[in-house]
Amino acid sequence: METTVTSWPYAERVQRRRTNAVRGALLSLLITAPLPASALNGHLSIRYWDYRLEGGTTDTERLDFQRDLSARTDDRIGLALWLRPSPAWLPELGYRRSPLDVSGQQTRQTGLQIGDLTLLPQTREALVDADLDNHSLTARYTITMSPAISLLPGLTLRQIDGVVRIRDGDDIAVDDERIDEWFPQLHLALRWQPQPALALHLTGEWIEASGRLADGFEAAVRWSPAEGPVAIEAGWAQQRYRFSAGDDRVRARFAGPFAGLGLAW
Repeated sequence: METTVTSWPYAERVQRRRTNAVRGALLSLLITAPLPASALNGHLSIRYWDYRLEGGTTDTERLDFQRDLSARTDDRIGLALWLRPSPAWLPELGYRRSPLDVSGQQTRQTGLQIGDLTLLPQTREALVDADLDNHSLTARYTITMSPAISLLPGLTLRQIDGVVRIRDGDDIAVDDERIDEWFPQLHLALRWQPQPALALHLTGEWIEASGRLADGFEAAVRWSPAEGPVAIEAGWAQQRYRFSAGDDRVRARFAGPFAGLGLAW
């Protein structure tokens, strides 16, 4: 019997999250530095994404994330920062970060098989823990279709970064698989604002090349009570990936509802 579990030492998790916070702060400073505050509008949101993982990985055999590994997800807090310079020829810039953390395990019965008889049966477990970060940078332009509807085409550069750690049963040795995948994507968003306090956002991103795929879709409703700077957001998001990591071919789909708060200026 084999179990596959992915796990991360606590100190390493903390260090990675500190690094991500510093990365986001530096990015904000780099973007905002060239322009005076009066020439820059923006929106910052923090959200909780209740995502579920589906798909599988294939090496010598195919393992389904749910059926074979009983995958569980964790660390669901993400953020998004959008900056809109007032000169019309400058694009709207966005940085988004969402964690993709998964752990699972698999138990298998092994031994010498003679017909239907198993000799010297053994139970083996494998533990798997994946701690990944999903970063993206987007540049897009606003095309006003009507007073309430805007179309926003652009380009996104996405990075999936982190480590998958596999430990076989009681074995002290740990197999680390580094993940560092980059995806340039086409970006298209639709913004419909029928009232000043209410807006609907639809966003899609896609790239498929050389056997690799990264696409996503998001539908969000944003409501600003009393038309103030604070907004309540809710919606549904999906991200799909297909790539190779070492000898493994990965197909993954993260999807689920989200809710959060936003601040506009």
